[in-house]
Amino acid sequence: MTQETRPYGLWDPIVTPEEIYLDTTFFFNTFADEKGLYYWAELRPQENGRVVVVKCDRKGLIRDISPLNSNVRTRLHEYGGRAFAVHNDVLYYSNFRDQRLYRHELANDATPVPITPKRCEDGSLGKYAAPTISPDGATLIFLFEKEFEDRENENYIAAINLKKPFPQEPIILVSGSDFYANPVLSSDGKRIAWTQWNHPHMPWDQSELWHAQFNSMKISIESAKKAVGESNTSIGFHSFGPSGRLFFIMDQAGHETDDPKNWWNIYSYKNGAVEVITQELAEFGVPMWSVGNNRYVVVRDAIFAICHKGGGDQLAHISLKSKEISWIRLPYDSLWMIQKGHDDSLLLLAEGPDRPPAIITFSIKTQEIHHLKEGYKMPFDSEYVSKPTTIEFPTQDGEHAYALFYEPLNPNFRSSADSNPPLLVKVHGGPTGSASSSLSLVNQFWTSMGYAIIDVDHRGSTGYGRKYRDKILGQWGIIDAMDVRDGIDYLLKHDKVSQKIAIRGGSAGGYAVQRCLTMFPDLFQAGASYFGIGNLVTLAKLTHKFESRYLDSLLGASLEEDEGVYRERSPINHLENLRAPMILFQGLEDKVVTPEVSQEIAKLLDERGIKHEYKEYEGEGHGFIRKENNIDALKRESQFYREVFFNI
Repeated sequence: MTQETRPYGLWDPIVTPEEIYLDTTFFFNTFADEKGLYYWAELRPQENGRVVVVKCDRKGLIRDISPLNSNVRTRLHEYGGRAFAVHNDVLYYSNFRDQRLYRHELANDATPVPITPKRCEDGSLGKYAAPTISPDGATLIFLFEKEFEDRENENYIAAINLKKPFPQEPIILVSGSDFYANPVLSSDGKRIAWTQWNHPHMPWDQSELWHAQFNSMKISIESAKKAVGESNTSIGFHSFGPSGRLFFIMDQAGHETDDPKNWWNIYSYKNGAVEVITQELAEFGVPMWSVGNNRYVVVRDAIFAICHKGGGDQLAHISLKSKEISWIRLPYDSLWMIQKGHDDSLLLLAEGPDRPPAIITFSIKTQEIHHLKEGYKMPFDSEYVSKPTTIEFPTQDGEHAYALFYEPLNPNFRSSADSNPPLLVKVHGGPTGSASSSLSLVNQFWTSMGYAIIDVDHRGSTGYGRKYRDKILGQWGIIDAMDVRDGIDYLLKHDKVSQKIAIRGGSAGGYAVQRCLTMFPDLFQAGASYFGIGNLVTLAKLTHKFESRYLDSLLGASLEEDEGVYRERSPINHLENLRAPMILFQGLEDKVVTPEVSQEIAKLLDERGIKHEYKEYEGEGHGFIRKENNIDALKRESQFYREVFFNI
């Protein structure tokens, strides 16, 4: 193959923005019904970001089952989660447009029936998630959030009597806490368990596991009590085993890296006693940003669990008798959700560094993998994929941080031997998120143009234990920015990249973009902030309930206690340091980082004559989901860098 010599950054990409979103499907929220049949949700950018529920029958036939005019998506906590359940060939789902719950009979494809009111009796808008149906099919239990216009939202666990006429005002089962997650029933329907937590904590900081008796006749709970949950203990992903044993995942602050309590391990609870199931220095859990998803399943006398270990995800087989673990290596390094289905098979959402995301099944008996559906057709040969390598780099305060590093790769081009590529710095959201080694066509778009990428897992990221995650508490906007700088210094010191450096990120990553550009103005030449944060004071006043007190721990104080730290760490108050041009993107329906936050800094950049671009998208929330908007944003960002780096 003849290679054309052209400077890094000016290569023709092997995949265009149009090709990236040509026919892409994003999978999430898997489910298995009482018959062991499989279901999952698909977000389709080419259908204006509509979410569709898909069914796979025993013959492997896959078909859409949610109505054509529906969008199966919930706004609970604004990050949503599983918005559907299936029982006795009936689909129950939350429709995004009005947020109501609907009942849809699949056998005759009847017109969906709303089972909750347009508005609750007190005038609030109801939002619903993580629905679960009682074994007798008589009750639908779910997370319930009331959205008010003039006061803070209220959260509950609630239910609907499926034997009575619709619509119905939800029956409140559990109340009194600020937040709830994942109501689950035992196999006989007589017990219920859930997670709860209160302001100012996030569920991955401090939460509790509760359980109670469920009275199916009265649709009420009785004898509710806390199973486990102490100060600085995070709990989630609970489920009942076949014998009624209650399993959950937990970690605890204040332990060293070599202590299993520092990591999200699996435990069980029965008759008032907690039993340790795993003691790995690895993560079986993830931050609970969305609700209704599984990280493990109990199959008779064993657990099959997803575990982040050794830089990637593995499938663990855990004997409940011996506690021994055998590791099942799949040809994927990212596993997101797991369900137990018919014929002792497991349903998994799987991703790898050189293949599209896929819905797969794994046979416990034969160890065979069957691919049900991929998220898209690979637009180029896998040998042309730039695969990441994990790097660990020292920080200037004597500790260390991590990142994924991608080198430029394009079979059609080469650069001169004495040059280094420009660098794109990626910063994930959260800030408790993490860099993913899964194949990203957007990453390949950049690397095939001749850019190197460093995807930074700064201190505060998930995947390295509680102590590493908690490093960011009180230090947000400082420690993450310093780790970004130190990661870049590491690459420069090892002669991997040039001085042409841009930084991009969304949400908390967008905040990192703006923070780094104003803290280290001589290090960067450009930045792209997607629904990022310029003013922490504005964010604290306007953001939604779920994260309204998150800044208390991230900054070390509430806004009322110390407004000064909010102002000091707000990039908008340090624009005099800004030297690199910046492009900003914002969704006008964003309830997390509201449009006012981006509009505020864009206005100041205008007034001060600082080079920038600002683009808003109608109909987009916190994360863009529509095909045409994703294409437009990527094109604008690419052209922005070309102008900055190459004057083109």
